[in-house]
Amino acid sequence: MSQYKYSLLTPRPETIRMLRLLPSEDNTAQIQCQLVDYTLPTPGTEDHPYEALSYVWGSENTPQSILIDGQTLSVTENLYTALLYLRERQLERLLWIDAICINQGDEDEKAQQIQFMPMIYGQASQVVVWLGETADQSDKALETIRLTADDEPSEDKPTDIQQELNHTAIVRLLERPWFRRIWVLQEVYAAQDILVLCGDVKIHGYTFSSGLKDLSLSLKVRPELQSLVGSVVYLMRGAIFRPGTTSSRGTLSLGELIDMYHARAATKKQDKVYALLGMSSDSPLLPNYKLPWSTVFQQVITYIFSEKASIRIWPHRDLALIQSRGHILGQIIEVKSDESQHDRHIVRIRNIALQLVVTRRGDNRRTLYGRNMQGTIWTLHVSAKPIQKGDIVCLLEGAPKPSIIRPYKGYFSLIVTSATPLQEEEDVRWDEIFETLRSRHDPIRDMSLIWDWETSHTNSGKLQELEIPMESTDTAPGISGMDSEETKRFDDLTLIVRDTLVNMDMGFAATRLLDYLKESKLPISEKFDLAAAISRAWGYSAMKELGVDIIGETMPIAELDQEVTDLWDQIE
Repeated sequence: MSQYKYSLLTPRPETIRMLRLLPSEDNTAQIQCQLVDYTLPTPGTEDHPYEALSYVWGSENTPQSILIDGQTLSVTENLYTALLYLRERQLERLLWIDAICINQGDEDEKAQQIQFMPMIYGQASQVVVWLGETADQSDKALETIRLTADDEPSEDKPTDIQQELNHTAIVRLLERPWFRRIWVLQEVYAAQDILVLCGDVKIHGYTFSSGLKDLSLSLKVRPELQSLVGSVVYLMRGAIFRPGTTSSRGTLSLGELIDMYHARAATKKQDKVYALLGMSSDSPLLPNYKLPWSTVFQQVITYIFSEKASIRIWPHRDLALIQSRGHILGQIIEVKSDESQHDRHIVRIRNIALQLVVTRRGDNRRTLYGRNMQGTIWTLHVSAKPIQKGDIVCLLEGAPKPSIIRPYKGYFSLIVTSATPLQEEEDVRWDEIFETLRSRHDPIRDMSLIWDWETSHTNSGKLQELEIPMESTDTAPGISGMDSEETKRFDDLTLIVRDTLVNMDMGFAATRLLDYLKESKLPISEKFDLAAAISRAWGYSAMKELGVDIIGETMPIAELDQEVTDLWDQIE
């Protein structure tokens, strides 16, 4: 039997293909389908009788064949299984499925069709989430979730052992690949009605998300899994509240979305960017699968940080070195969850008020000092890399939004590229403050930054490998790139740490440590580690509660790394 060959789509705007899944009363019969062209009308003008499938492609090692218009087409085993469960006995089913409705061998068509996906999922009568076949008591897990959402007691109160088994089954369900896939974010973000399907068990998306929300406190889930699942469940829960017409723009910038979701799984590296375009408030890029990942990565970095940054990228890696300059806004001294919204957390930043003295009207120095010590509160979206106490907030030259960075191994690791406060203080407009800073020339610091998408934490050995970049794309001729001497990077690091200590009770003690460290004969790698430890150690709350009197100042011994304590002993 011949292989199916795609015909060109009708040359009309917003034309896609739809899959007619033909019925069969024989569950073992080969899957037969038809593909038809379909033009997406203006949102809200008419009903759409199709469903859109949200699923994981799965392994391509054991492909299965389906018939389309009498010709064979290979699909993954997971998709084949989903089609078996979706097939009706008497009526055909109209579906949109990316692997079939898009010609995967035509890169130009893929790039074009991907732009329609928010409309496709937003206008579908229903988005079907396929989690896979029944396994690991997934049926029990879904029943527990349903009962919890409906606040219904089961006929027999479960024993402690049974309750533990139910919770284990739920965790196993949440560990399935669908919850890690980056494309599902856009698919459920656009959906107006969601059906979750696992084997032959069905549950409405709102019921599923509500039950998981109510169970979240009792489930023993790893933090990284909680973050992955939480963001998807939050989007699923909002589906029923979305209007009948879909918006073409989201509310978050591409930089914010990447900060939140870059740790998710994607078959192709480019999809870590392209899967978020339909959710973003800006449209900086167009999908182009002909471009190598290194080029797409560079485009993203240039868009977020401007062409003033010098960029060096590892080919075939989610890793970049960025040299830029920027203003130090302050240091994070507290991080806590926002109990009202799972996808947000609250950070307290010390020193930002003093840095922004020129923007304050009518404040005397004492008032500014008090604000500095109390700290500035920001509510931020939860990021893929957790923000920690001691992280530094900066505004890079040419960047529209501040970044959060962390000293590590002689560089600064980028934790958040586009930190966006979700609230306005009564007397402060942050956009005006940042614009004022951009017009200033001092103090501005040189920074060597590492942006690593390959891990959601920074304590990995990968940074130790970053000595000689294999590929570079310097875009700023005025900057020499990442080949500067380690001593220069150490000097830059100490200047930035000093900026975070301005007007602190403990600033003098920390400055003494930095001066001693600079003149010491220690290996440069140890100097980097100690300077980073000094930056972490000087938290305001620790100084207040855990200090001892040294040179008339409060030194937070309990907060210091042992190496820093030993260094202080050498000074004394």
